[in-house]
Parts: sequence; structure tokens; C-alpha cells
Amino acid sequence: MRTKWYRMLIAVVVGFMVLTITLGVGVKTTCTITEVQATKPTPDTQPTSAGNKPWTDPTTGMEFEWVPGGCFAMGSPESEQDRANDEGVHEVCVGGLWVGKYEVTQGEWVKVTGSNPSYYKKMGDRYPVEMVSWADTQEYIKKLNRQSGKQYRLPTEAEWEHGCQGGASRERYCGGNDIERVAWYSKNGDNITHAVGSKAANGYGLYDMSGNVMEWCADWYDKNYYATSPRQDPAGPPSSPDSYRVVRGGHFLRKPVAVRAAHRGSISPDGRGDGLGFRLVLPPDQ
Repeated sequence: MRTKWYRMLIAVVVGFMVLTITLGVGVKTTCTITEVQATKPTPDTQPTSAGNKPWTDPTTGMEFEWVPGGCFAMGSPESEQDRANDEGVHEVCVGGLWVGKYEVTQGEWVKVTGSNPSYYKKMGDRYPVEMVSWADTQEYIKKLNRQSGKQYRLPTEAEWEHGCQGGASRERYCGGNDIERVAWYSKNGDNITHAVGSKAANGYGLYDMSGNVMEWCADWYDKNYYATSPRQDPAGPPSSPDSYRVVRGGHFLRKPVAVRAAHRGSISPDGRGDGLGFRLVLPPDQ
């Protein structure tokens, strides 16, 4: 009988020890989960369209403005002076997204790649990066996306023009009808690029969309595309007759006609120049 009770006592003690160990593991696991949750990005590191507040990318310091979605008249009316025949007016609707407040700067390029391809590299970090091909921008975006965990990209041509218009119904340049106020171009550019943001912003708070450097878009270029473009979120034709990509905005050496809001340009994807740069966009809620 004594042996029986002794064995029962041993079983109770062992069971209590197992229960204690199990609970201990459970408590430890709970603490580990709590620690992991605490390391998730805070709201300050994630852009949100709420309140339309500007957002800064923590990897590069690149600043973005929220551009609300909507429908607009893309292209230029036949009455616009100096218009080209590839600018036919058509209604387009695009979604809201974050658009770079400035053209990508030399400093922001160096932070991601460690080198500076610009011709005017001695001008300073706040000058736009140039001498970059369309293919170069894609490599930059891949590296930036790996480092930041975001999905930055070039704007489509429709997104670019929507951002350029700044919410206005019809303005000749990106930010108004006064070219001197909003753009660096052939008359005032002094044959050189200028620090981003040194002219006036448009209605969405975006700078230098007219002039300074031309900006790559994601689309292939086709002069007839506007005639068949879909109304909702057009992404450009599947290919280009000349294998060219769209560039917009004109640059510091171009005449006023080329820095108009509706002016379309095109360059080979491997083309580079001291007046050729880009800006980025970021889809919402990443």
C-alpha cells in the first residue's frame, strides 16, 4: 500500500513539472511574438492617402505628394498654339497615387547606387540626376525597391499629365500659363540644369514638371495611341513602331513649345542626355 501511494505521489510531482514547463514555453512564445510585432514599421514609415499629407521615403529622403485620382481631358485642343498632331484631346481617368515632389536628384541616385552618372555632377546633391537611360531607371528602381520594401515605378504617360495639370482644367504649362514662374527652359536656363524646386510648384505641390530635365515615362510611344487609348488607367501601347519610350516636360535647352503640359516626346530606351532625368510614383497604401 505504501509503495502504491508513493508511486501516485511521484506521478503527481512529474505531472506538475510537465505542466510548469509547458506553461513556461507558452509564456516565452507569447513574449517572442510581442517582440516581433514591435519591430513592424510604424505609421510614419508607411505612406497613407489620409489627410493628403506629404510623405518622405526613409531610404532616400525622397519627398512625395498625394495626387488624387480622377478624370481629365488629356492632350491639347486644336486651338492651342504650337500643338502637335499627336496631342488629340480625349478623356482619361486614373487612380490616386504618390508622385515625386521633385525630379530624382543626384543625391538620391547616389544613396541607392553609390555612383553618379550626371554630366553636371559638380552642381550638388539637389540637382536632378541626368545622363540616365530608360533602362538605367529600371535598374535604379529595382535596387530602391529591394532596399525600401516598396514598389516604386515610373509614371504612365497619363499619370504624368494628370499630375502635371495639378487639378487645373487647362493650363499651357505645368503650374500655370506663366512660363517664367514655373519652368527652366531655353530663355532662362543658362544652358545648365538647376536645383530642383527653385521654380513655383503646380496645384498638387509638384515642381519642375515643365522644364529643367525631361522625364521618362513607363509607356512605349506611338503617335496614334491617343485615338485608341482606353479611358481607364491607360498604360500605353504594347510596343512602339520606332521602339521609343515616352518622355515628357521638356528641359532647360528646349523652347517654350516643348515644355507645354500636353507636349509629347520620345527617345530610344538606351538614350542618355544631360537634359534627361525622371521622377517616381508610388501606388497607395503600401
